[in-house]
Amino acid sequence: MRTAQHDQKIVFSDTERKTRIAFSPGTAAGPEEVAIGSTPIVGGCFCRFGALTDAAPVIDSFHHWRKNIVHNVEIRGFIPFASQIAFRHIFHNAPGYLAAITDITVPRRTTLSGRIEIASVTLPGAWHAVTGIGCDANSILTATRREKITGAPGAVIATWAADTVALIFEKSCGRRIEIGIGSDIWRWHMGFCPEQDGVEIELTAQDDGLVLHRIVSRPDRDFVPAPRRYRFSWYMAWSDGHTPSPPDDRKAVGPVWSSDGDIDFESTQRRIKNAPPGTVLAIDFETLQWNAGIHRRHAGHGHDEKPCFAANRTLVRCRRIIRQIAALDAGPFPVQVGGLAPGICDHGRHILRHGKKLHWDLPAIMQLATWTRQCIGNSRELSMNTAALPCPSLMNLLTAPILHHDDD
Repeated sequence: MRTAQHDQKIVFSDTERKTRIAFSPGTAAGPEEVAIGSTPIVGGCFCRFGALTDAAPVIDSFHHWRKNIVHNVEIRGFIPFASQIAFRHIFHNAPGYLAAITDITVPRRTTLSGRIEIASVTLPGAWHAVTGIGCDANSILTATRREKITGAPGAVIATWAADTVALIFEKSCGRRIEIGIGSDIWRWHMGFCPEQDGVEIELTAQDDGLVLHRIVSRPDRDFVPAPRRYRFSWYMAWSDGHTPSPPDDRKAVGPVWSSDGDIDFESTQRRIKNAPPGTVLAIDFETLQWNAGIHRRHAGHGHDEKPCFAANRTLVRCRRIIRQIAALDAGPFPVQVGGLAPGICDHGRHILRHGKKLHWDLPAIMQLATWTRQCIGNSRELSMNTAALPCPSLMNLLTAPILHHDDD
């Protein structure tokens, strides 16, 4: 991965996936452009507060840095009108996806009117179809309706309700981009006006593409929001249209587990060394024994026995197991990771909140996969075997090599 700086614009280029992401202080709410090859798939992001937008912000600071294989950008500033709403956007660019945190600080005596949008996105060019990801009647994540994209400029093509957590846009060539909210579903539902019914998503046509409007509040009259910081997280992921890796049907062996739930080093190394060449060491996180306190809890539908990856205790155990696998001295054996299918949960303690707080764990799974790729390194083949949603965020998530960094 290469990073180039042109004046103040920062460009990240991922040669493995042939993608380019550009950031500029002039487009503070998100990347100025995301492109696959020579085809732009994102043409900018914005926030709207009634009649005010961050199209012409005052930038207080614009920083970028690298941590391991993740490149980061932080932009701070404010909208130079009315009460001067302030913002901070933090972006984490990892192989195949971009995760973002948007903090909006509303000063005292701020009056807002009209709809409020956070992380709305412009999608340039021609698009073929869009598929929603949401919950079924049993609070299980599934691909919902698929819409063909047709409509004259200015027309509303489709709308989605609050239970839609992500949308996948497809071009006729097969290239796709997935745009979704972060783990904090409850924040998006509350928005700036707790009396509202929840976030609404609206897709409109324009002359040269689409605009995805993520409306977090649509009050029917002027209102004064509580003066505080409002946080929203969201993400983008993309694929170039290539077919995902087929299921790995090679012979697989699992680790030998000790009584405390850790990997038995000596027994596992002996099992790998005695296995036929090419045997895969397979770990499936869903099949492990998990404390009931970190099982996913679905509103009105009880628990299942799958772990919620948004829970810190889940991630601590997963990382400890991955570290143990990385430390095994049994040669460059392939590693296959399974059981990373995302889900919905409302157990507030998983995300350090009281009571019920609706969240999902796909963002945590993407971060865990990036950390796993970094921990295992290049010396071992690493693959993912999860029967999950058809999302770009989950396609070949673990197969990318460690990315390298050059400054131009």
